[in-house]
Amino acid sequence: LTGVVSLRNLLVADPSKELHEVMNRRLATLKPDDDWEAVANQFLKYRFKALPVLDDDGKVQGVVTWKHYFDELLSLYHKLAD
Repeated sequence: LTGVVSLRNLLVADPSKELHEVMNRRLATLKPDDDWEAVANQFLKYRFKALPVLDDDGKVQGVVTWKHYFDELLSLYHKLAD
C-alpha cells in the first residue's frame, strides 16, 4: 500500500492528473494483532470510515470499517454486561 485517496478528492481532482498525484502517502493503518484500544485510537484520531490492516511487509491483509468495528465492540460490551 503506497497511498490512499478519498472519494471526494478523487471526484474534485483535475481529470488530467494521475492517481499518484492525488493520493495521500501518509497512511493511518492497523496491524493484524492490534487490540481494541489501538483500533479505537486510530478511528478517533483520524475519523476515517475505514482503515487498512497491513502486515510487517506493508501488504494489505484486510480493511476494518468503522461500522464493523462498532458492531464488534457492541457485541463485546453486551457479553460483558451479562
